[in-house]
Amino acid sequence: VCVTYSSPDVVSPTGKNRRGEIWGKQVPYGMTEERWLERDGEVVTAKPWRAGANENTVLTISHDVMVEGKLLKAGAYGLFFIPGEKEWEFILSNDSKSWGHYYYNEKNDALRVKVFPEKAEYHEWLTYEFTEKKLDSSTLTLFWEDLKIPVHISLADIHKVYVNQFKDELATRKIFYWYNWHEAARYCLDNNIELELGLQWAEKAINQPWIGNENFATLKTKAELLQALNRKQEADSVMQFAIKYTGGVFELHNYGRELLQKKKNDEALKVFKLNAAKHPDHWVTQLGLARAYGAQGDFKIALKYANAAKKMIPKKEMEARLAAIYYLIDQLEKKEAPMIYLSNGFLQAY
Repeated sequence: VCVTYSSPDVVSPTGKNRRGEIWGKQVPYGMTEERWLERDGEVVTAKPWRAGANENTVLTISHDVMVEGKLLKAGAYGLFFIPGEKEWEFILSNDSKSWGHYYYNEKNDALRVKVFPEKAEYHEWLTYEFTEKKLDSSTLTLFWEDLKIPVHISLADIHKVYVNQFKDELATRKIFYWYNWHEAARYCLDNNIELELGLQWAEKAINQPWIGNENFATLKTKAELLQALNRKQEADSVMQFAIKYTGGVFELHNYGRELLQKKKNDEALKVFKLNAAKHPDHWVTQLGLARAYGAQGDFKIALKYANAAKKMIPKKEMEARLAAIYYLIDQLEKKEAPMIYLSNGFLQAY
């Protein structure tokens, strides 16, 4: 969503401070009666406020949206307001190229909704801002002088927009890189939408000739999609293959942590044991076993592996890693099951 506008000043070009005189005076309430620069054969005297200065203020939207609950198709629109003391009207016109409001005609309206002004901190210059930003909505707010006028814009189905975007992109040169197919599949999985389509994309990420890449990430995504589709036996088979043949030390470690977070402690212990068998000299596999046995309540064995991990950390990594290990050891000494962080945080990778 983009707004293109010119910004008038509360202070006039002659230096007069017009604060307290903007609303109802410099910007009259209601429509402005004006006859000037009319098109031949077209006489429209009532004009809304152009909500800016000079050229037409223009709102451009890349996708269909809801504006204050009403559907608006993607496109460029002339933006106008009809101010009032207690309520305003927000107008979007299909005529986005004319100068100012001089050629405004109601017959070109694409949308007209009621909005409500609110008190705001002082803004000397007219300004548009996007406030209350969310994944599927935002509020376009006009600020000037001591008022703000919010207009709520939302998407009826954000996931449909993303899936359609993936479809479009996967018809371009992006088809030649496995990770683009994988990213699309992950989106379907993470949001529990279009799971069959996500599975098709996951298959292409793995098996598409000259493109696919059979690695731990792609196989894990396929397994999780199968699980989400209630195809448990197939999911288990794919995941076991991924664990046994493609998992790197950190990939298996993080997968084990995911299982611990889901309270699948026995499965997690198997993964951490396999990781230790595949990478016996790596400090993180010892840390994984410490976490797994701690989750089982076997704190004595867990402390043994945590201390082993501390001794095995390479010197060049020591400073960055020790805080996480000391925190883990402290938990185990208190006979507390280790906490699992899978969000952004200093323990995330361990």
